Formats: sequence, structure tokens, C-alpha cells
Amino acid sequence: MSISRSRTCRDLRRLSWIVPLAILLAACSDRAVHQAAHGSAPSGLVFPMVFDSTCEGEDCEATNFLAAACDSAVLRATRSDSSPVVARVGIDDTVLVLSRSLHVLEPGIVLLRREYTLATDDDGEGPPSPRKDTLHFASGDTLYLIRYLELGSWVWWYGGRLQSGYEFWGGDNDESVAYGGISDDSTNAVRRSVPKIAHWWHVRPRTGREGWWHADPRPALVSLNQMLHWNDNCPSERKSWAAEKG
Repeated sequence: MSISRSRTCRDLRRLSWIVPLAILLAACSDRAVHQAAHGSAPSGLVFPMVFDSTCEGEDCEATNFLAAACDSAVLRATRSDSSPVVARVGIDDTVLVLSRSLHVLEPGIVLLRREYTLATDDDGEGPPSPRKDTLHFASGDTLYLIRYLELGSWVWWYGGRLQSGYEFWGGDNDESVAYGGISDDSTNAVRRSVPKIAHWWHVRPRTGREGWWHADPRPALVSLNQMLHWNDNCPSERKSWAAEKG
């Protein structure tokens, strides 16, 4: 059976009794990914979404902590890569991080494979707890991931508003290194992509002006608390970077 590319996801859902589920899932999810990537995510969402004094993960430090410069870093006047450079941080220097800013450039995509009711939250460490707002998903619905919190908990967009809860979807483990141990059980829902995020740190160096550092996958600035916690140091960080380069 051939399906016109001009049909919308809603049109396909109306034909769900004759359209194979695989076609419905592919068409709806591809459309969702395309919309998010081209700035046409659902009405009410405008990107980038900026969260001040915010970071992700169980070891998040959002404000007022010391960081070591395991590599040189450039500080800019504003949170933009085209902003003028106001200071530079040298290797092995120490800086004060005043705050961190999280910029969501594109949402992640979770696609519902079947009807599903989310009535509890489960952090995997205790019995599930009842949610204040039970959510009812339909097959083919799209949930837009905004940012990761911790312990499998996310902020997402669904039903015209921001909500939060724990992972109930499966996905590619290779994609979830930064987001904990996502399940490989995609019976109810599958994650098609993760949010595209830029991290900016407001930094006060020992000399020179305060400025904004754009954190990259190889972090030039590393929290001293994190290095102490993980028994890490700059030489080992640089060694791991070299290993990644091959």
C-alpha cells in the first residue's frame, strides 16, 4: 500500500485500522524530528529555551564552585560564539564559576508505540509513587524531551505544557551515555533523539574580566569538587582526551 507524502500524521492515525503500525510510527516520528530540527516544534515551544543557574545530572553544580583549567579556555562577553573575547584562561589555572546556563537548541523526540497510561513515577530505587497528573498517551503521540534532571527524571513537553517525570521509554544505549541507563524496552515508547543542548558557564578568572565559556564535549574547565569526588585530575583528563582521538 502506498501513502502520499502529503498526508499528515493525523490523517494516518485516522486510517490506523488499515495502515500498518510500522508505517504510522515512521511517518509520525520522522515528521516530529523534522519539525523539531527546523524550528517548527509544537505551538508554544520557542527555541532556544534558556535555563539559568541550571545543569543536568546527578552531580550537577549550578552556581559558585571552583574549576580547574585542564586546557585553555576562551571567555566571551555574552553567551554567544560570535561575542567578543574578553579574557583567556590558561592551562592549570583555577577559576570561580559563578553560574551555569543551559540552552536547549532542539528538543529530543520520544514516540509512543501504543496507548499508554502514566500513573506513577518510578526512579528505580524504591516503589513507584503516584503522579499528581495521570497522563494518557495515544499510539503515535510525540513527547518532546527538554532537559534531563537526574536519576532518569526529565522535563518534557506534552499536551501543550511543560511536565516532568521518569523515563518510561526505551532507546539506543549508545545515545544515552550522558543520560543514565535508559532501558532497552521500547514496548510502550521509543526515543528517537536526545535534546541538542549548549552549556554556558559564567566564569570569574583570577585575572582579567568575567566572561562566558561555551562548554564543549571535551571540557577545558572541570569542577574541582567533581575531580575530588571521582579521584580525577587534569593529567588524567588530558590522557582520556588523547585516547578518544585515537
